[in-house]
Amino acid sequence: MRVQLVQAAYLYRHHTHLHPLGILYIASSLRQKGHEVSVLDMKVEEMAPEKAIERIKAYDPDAVGISAMTYEAACMHELAALVRKYKPDMPVIVGGAHPANSVERTLKDPNIDNVCIGEGEVTMPDYLETLSDGGDWTQVKGLAGRRNGGVHYTEARPFIEDIDTIPHPAWDLIPVEKYYYIPRGGIIFKYREFMTLFSSRSCPYRCIYCHNNLGKKWRPRKPELVVDEIETLYNNYGIREFEFMDDMFNLDLERVQKICRGILERKMKISMTFPNGLRADRMDLETVRWLKKAGMYRTMYAIESASPRMQTFMKKYVKLEKAREIIKQTADMGVMTHGAFMLGFPTETHDEMMQTLRFAWSSAFHTAAFYRVLPFRGSELHDMVYKDRPEPETSVEQFEYHSSDINLSDVPEEEVTRLRKLAYQRFYLSPRRLLRILWRLPNKLVLVPYLIGMFVRRALQR
Repeated sequence: MRVQLVQAAYLYRHHTHLHPLGILYIASSLRQKGHEVSVLDMKVEEMAPEKAIERIKAYDPDAVGISAMTYEAACMHELAALVRKYKPDMPVIVGGAHPANSVERTLKDPNIDNVCIGEGEVTMPDYLETLSDGGDWTQVKGLAGRRNGGVHYTEARPFIEDIDTIPHPAWDLIPVEKYYYIPRGGIIFKYREFMTLFSSRSCPYRCIYCHNNLGKKWRPRKPELVVDEIETLYNNYGIREFEFMDDMFNLDLERVQKICRGILERKMKISMTFPNGLRADRMDLETVRWLKKAGMYRTMYAIESASPRMQTFMKKYVKLEKAREIIKQTADMGVMTHGAFMLGFPTETHDEMMQTLRFAWSSAFHTAAFYRVLPFRGSELHDMVYKDRPEPETSVEQFEYHSSDINLSDVPEEEVTRLRKLAYQRFYLSPRRLLRILWRLPNKLVLVPYLIGMFVRRALQR
């Protein structure tokens, strides 16, 4: 079959973007089964649905799959409607964090036939093979769809136990060079030629604000195979910077060090960043040294809250003093460190928000971001917030971290807005911190003007 896979987009002003690895993995799995696949990333192509449908028509597929995060859901529905108008009988299947956690809402849309729940690398080939053989989608594990006037779920599909069996993403199906010239996750870069990758799946921690799309069993890839992937991208695509997007990269420190040794043994001169999955109180100084030797120049440690009570409430349980120590050690080693914080948890008080701000201001972090707490569907937080009250019809665009004004705390909205503004102003208007950023910042002539504008916007934003 000819299959069109699409990454939906919400073209908002914080135009940071990463490679759509989810559909690239699925594309590889489909091609392994003999299907012909086209991939369209609407964000990197800066396409609205009306433009995307023209690309789809030109390809003339037999099936369309669309992936979407929550704030991209409106685009997903708009595109599905255009696909249905183009070919009324063509199957439209959706997946990703939003539809998998909002199945009933998603399937209210008559333009969507099925939702893929969980990992799609096995489900999608099974789905298309079943349809091409004249079978019924209800025979395929890991799906939901409409049946007899309601929503029908098929048998759950187990998570892929050995993720080393999944083929490398289909990098050749995207315009790799276009990603070099839009702001990436973390924004700061050393080399333009970059690629995102996963060295593991899932996270065993049970933070209440996280989705559970990939289960809670940590599934790592073998260190040598991670290095093989880096080497393939290094030699075949000229990639020099790698962004690891694991949910939990440093659960096994020995494995991290093996990956670093492999990079060094193969004499690859690369840079590495970790904008997502390094847990501060799991890190040690020796591992930071290995990562620095292998090319790490920037990393993120997510603290979320500096209130011990809120750490217990959110079930993250970060050891705050150990985290503070490793943040300083990482920064002292010459690695730019970025902190992630969250404001607005249920029951969070003004004083607890100030604890978080003071931790950030007094820390060795070079940069930091202060996000709203958002109750995504599929998270324990969502179920907690809406246990005894109906969920409002919140615009899906409200689930974009930088522009949302959702406030789950009892602190007045005006005060939360003021504290977020204060957080950015006090953090970035420190002359000492600005000098530290400038000292460590790569590509100063390119990045300094952009970052100044971004910091001013965030300091003044609602």
